[in-house]
Amino acid sequence: NINLYGSHPFYLQVDEDGLSSGVFLLNSNGMDMVFDEISITYRVIGGVFDFYFFMGPGPEDVIQQYQEVIGKPAMPPLWALGLHQCRWGYHTLSQVQEVVAGYRNANIPLEVIWTDIDLFDRYRDFTFDQDRFKASSMRVYIEELHAGGQHWIPITDCGIPHAPDDPAFTSGMQQDVFIRDVTGQPYLGQVWPGATHYPDFLSVNQTWPWWKQQLQGMHDKVPYSGMWIDMNEASNFCDGEICKLSPITAAIEAATTAAANAASTGDTAAQRTGLWLMEQLWLYAVKALSIFSPHIQTASDQQQVATSAAFANCDLDCTQPSQQDSLSHPPYAVNNLQNHVHLGSKTLPMSATHINGEQEYDVHNLYGLAEAAATKAAVEQITGKRAFVLSR
Repeated sequence: NINLYGSHPFYLQVDEDGLSSGVFLLNSNGMDMVFDEISITYRVIGGVFDFYFFMGPGPEDVIQQYQEVIGKPAMPPLWALGLHQCRWGYHTLSQVQEVVAGYRNANIPLEVIWTDIDLFDRYRDFTFDQDRFKASSMRVYIEELHAGGQHWIPITDCGIPHAPDDPAFTSGMQQDVFIRDVTGQPYLGQVWPGATHYPDFLSVNQTWPWWKQQLQGMHDKVPYSGMWIDMNEASNFCDGEICKLSPITAAIEAATTAAANAASTGDTAAQRTGLWLMEQLWLYAVKALSIFSPHIQTASDQQQVATSAAFANCDLDCTQPSQQDSLSHPPYAVNNLQNHVHLGSKTLPMSATHINGEQEYDVHNLYGLAEAAATKAAVEQITGKRAFVLSR
């Protein structure tokens, strides 16, 4: 009765005498499965009705037969079976170090420490905040962990910031890896870094090499052991078929662009002006939203907190799909978000188009799986070892 992070339309039936059977529907479209005492009803809004029936006779036989179709579970590295520590809210490297030291002092074996988006510069993927998680300091510490047989896993969200000074954005635009809206432009949504674009992980030949480049660059700075990929429903703070920058986000982008252009031409005075304007906009966001907190100490902290608060709710100008749109409002409304809301709510619009021409309506349930596959392939190539990837 509620949306799940993954789509696995499979059930296992075990009778009183132990005889078992299973049914798998290989379909990536939206669906409801309705249960009563004697039946299961599939209500599917598109795609192919590709059913697989597994006859057992025992439950373990059904699972083995099912895995012959979908593949066997990935074998994790041995260290991944140990104790992990993860939470949002480690605002500095020193806090992470205190947590790890606390385990050691309490004689509790800790295999892996994780870091959430606090790690990033303005919540931008693959970055390190220069004040709170300076890359050079992080590298020294992570290498110390590795020397002691411990490991580090950072987070990566799928939303790439719409920011002209962000290498992942500029290279992604150059290599044309982003999902597009109905106008043919890269779809603009919003998550933690603000206005964002979404890589098309269904494109093995186009997006996967670009994704590996980004993960490689991060690993070159600080060598991680695995990767946590998050927000890949794909999550979106906005609802809208087409979204554009609002005045505040457009102003921040303009100031960032001015500073970046000035830096590239050596115009230090213009660069200082652009950076000053960008800082004032961030400070305005902080003050307007009344979100000061004790850990705000540096300009970097101000930007981090301003980003979190300013963009946790949609700050884009979005056009909503009409009630007559058969993709967002198909004739049968699945129980989306337990309230039959339109299918593009808090995610990509169903009219968005992938590089291969597929519409999001037909492949939405494959997004997280495709990102996991791309990340696993990249991490194994980068580290030369068995990958650990956790996907939300």
